[in-house]
Amino acid sequence: MNREKLVKLIETLIRTHSPCGNEKEIDGLLMAEFRKHCPRVWQDPAGNVIGLIPGPKKAKRGPMAIGTHKDEIGMIVKRVEEDGRVTLESTGGSQAWIYGEGAIDILGDKGIVTGVLSFGAR
Repeated sequence: MNREKLVKLIETLIRTHSPCGNEKEIDGLLMAEFRKHCPRVWQDPAGNVIGLIPGPKKAKRGPMAIGTHKDEIGMIVKRVEEDGRVTLESTGGSQAWIYGEGAIDILGDKGIVTGVLSFGAR
């Protein structure tokens, strides 16, 4: 994989929704990408996506595993004000102020709404 393709893949992974407990979107992407490079791909009962690339039978080194988190810390909409402002409740032990101000995606049953994370009366 060349640098340009790698950067594009990383951008896609970063932009893929994966809030804790709702990782279906990232699971599909990971399974598809792993299938391009791994002869065996599966998802275990805990939801981990695993790709196996067998090494040579007489390898001088032992097996290697690479792991990472696939989910992201999300927030739950606590209240929607009449003017459209949304109050969020943190999940996963994080606080909204840690992320700073900026664009966010609000995932709903009927679609995705783009919002702006801000603090106080602005």
